[in-house]
Amino acid sequence: MSEMEQLKASVLEQAHEQGRQLLAEATQTTEKEFERKQQALLQEREALRNSQIGAVKRQLQREEQQIQNQARQSTLVTKNKVLKEIFKSAQETMENWEGQKQADFISKLLARYQGQAIRVQFGQLTLDKLSQEDLAGLKASVPQAKFVAEGLSQEAGIVVTAGQVDDNYLFSRLVDSLWNQESYRMATAIFTEE
Repeated sequence: MSEMEQLKASVLEQAHEQGRQLLAEATQTTEKEFERKQQALLQEREALRNSQIGAVKRQLQREEQQIQNQARQSTLVTKNKVLKEIFKSAQETMENWEGQKQADFISKLLARYQGQAIRVQFGQLTLDKLSQEDLAGLKASVPQAKFVAEGLSQEAGIVVTAGQVDDNYLFSRLVDSLWNQESYRMATAIFTEE
């Protein structure tokens, strides 16, 4: 081989060697860049996935809270309805007392007015249950009282007027008054027993 050919082969060999080195360096740089971008993409996808999972969890918590609130509200409505039914039942029980029991109850009320000039008006439902003997006994227990012959329509109990003041003992008003006084306490006791 001639010197020229050796020189040419040597230059070509060096050029090939430099080309292989440059290719190896470029390949290594490209692979590192690919790995870096791949890692960045994986981290971005993981962050997006975590964000979506967080959004789904928050939505689920909101829906669970809404369901719990609806259940609580439904429970409160049911308990309040039961409480009202209890008070209504108490009123109906009082309205359905036999004449003697109503007379005893009214007698106790009228005992508070001994010695006072009062006016007594019965609810019609009570008046219908009282016998003539019951009425006579009530009148005798408070001789200074004036008893109105006409009853209050659809009512049970009595209204006592002392001077300018009406004391309302109609059973519906007594139960309403008791409801106003006690319902909050009872509701609090019942509603906290969940």
